[in-house]
Amino acid sequence: MGDVICAARVLLGVPRRRWAWVLARMCAEARASGGSLMEAALRRETVAEPDLRCREYRRALVFVLLGLGRD
Repeated sequence: MGDVICAARVLLGVPRRRWAWVLARMCAEARASGGSLMEAALRRETVAEPDLRCREYRRALVFVLLGLGRD
């Protein structure tokens, strides 16, 4: 779950229209380096983890989970 949280925190820092591209890049980098999604995410700027009451954060978490399900 830490990987999902880190990736979601990255997504919150970029416009939503770029979420798919950013997530795809992070996943590709993780695969290419044999690392984790968390490692790829932490190479980028992240925002502080919001409370789960934050709707946009919940959307980002779901986006990452659904994206990983397709990967």
